[in-house]
Amino acid sequence: MSQDAAIIPRHLREFGLVMLGRALKGCCIKPDCYTPPYEGQEDFSIPIIAVQAAHGAELVLKARIAEQHPLLVFSKLPSPSSNDEDEVITLNALHDKGRSYYYSELPDILWATTGQRVPRLELFRDFGYLRNQITHLGVPPETDLRKETLAYILTVIEPMVKDFWRDSVVSYAERWVPDIVSGGYLEHALRCVDIAIDTSLRELLGEESEAGYRELLERARIQELEDREGSGSGL
Repeated sequence: MSQDAAIIPRHLREFGLVMLGRALKGCCIKPDCYTPPYEGQEDFSIPIIAVQAAHGAELVLKARIAEQHPLLVFSKLPSPSSNDEDEVITLNALHDKGRSYYYSELPDILWATTGQRVPRLELFRDFGYLRNQITHLGVPPETDLRKETLAYILTVIEPMVKDFWRDSVVSYAERWVPDIVSGGYLEHALRCVDIAIDTSLRELLGEESEAGYRELLERARIQELEDREGSGSGL
């Protein structure tokens, strides 16, 4: 294997976490709003976030597997093209003739190569099915995609990222919205879709999140009063 293939796990990890961070940010707020936007089905913004989350998670699992050896993420490898004993597998050859494992195959490959398991495996598999349904068949009208995506990222993927690297998807979301936790936006999003904030989620969010959430509601209340007074004065 050529030396340039060594970049595979590093690239997969960073790219996957950035995708997950963007998806998490997209579930919560627009930076110029006090409250999360809940529209977006018509322009596919929310379905795209769900697809992005599943893709990012796929890359994260592959990154962890590739840390054991970059070729372990491939179910099909290039064949040697000549009798040259010095020929090695290159990134170009992997791109042209290699095939990596599918999303659904990754939990077993992860366990076989690292001994680590995907938490809430059924939810992981269901979300992969949801991603495929959105991509190839259409957006399921009765599914709360924001709720499903938040639950997927925070209860399935976040614990793995912590276990793999002592890292957090939330810290990647903070690249775009630094106060996504302290400002109460993530907590607001969870509460709005009725995801219970249990002990593990509270540990992730911290007490500052709850305080930020209360401040967020108070600012929204004040803004609503000001808007009403403004509209009343114009009559």
